[in-house]
Amino acid sequence: MVKKLSTIGLWHLCWFSKPVCDRLLFKTITRQKPQSILQIGIASSQQATQVIAVSQRAAKTAAVKYTGIDLFEGRPKAPREMALKEVHKALTGTEAKVRLIPGEAASTVARMANQLTGIDLLVISINKSRDALDSCWFYVPRMLHQYSLVMLQCDREHGANFEILEFSDIENLAKAVGKPTGKAA
Repeated sequence: MVKKLSTIGLWHLCWFSKPVCDRLLFKTITRQKPQSILQIGIASSQQATQVIAVSQRAAKTAAVKYTGIDLFEGRPKAPREMALKEVHKALTGTEAKVRLIPGEAASTVARMANQLTGIDLLVISINKSRDALDSCWFYVPRMLHQYSLVMLQCDREHGANFEILEFSDIENLAKAVGKPTGKAA
């Protein structure tokens, strides 16, 4: 069982957390009060636990739904704490409804988009350029609703800050990339 986040703990995460780029993430969660979060690219099990704790405090409910998509053990030089089993163990103590999906972002989003609907906050944190997500944008609008927010962070390793995208921005990105090519499954 993970201890509930105190007011001082929330304040610390929003103003003094390390890395600095996570501060905007925690402040946005506090403002938006998401009850359904999808995180593509989990930085660490500690950060994912903090995301859930801030969301639970902001939404005033432990019934937060958290879905994480990551390579887990498939990452090059993945630390032991990022094994799927270890991350799941760390997150299940939060009382949130946790679902972890191993896989590469583009193919997993395409495969799971119809199952992952009604997302309030989509957090994308990758160590690649934004162009690497082009094949995902077509599927993202069906996972969101008109009040959803998307927080995009490219090049996390170098401390890049999050960019906040509204639903209309995501629709424009989806239209720009058009329908994906390839054979239907």
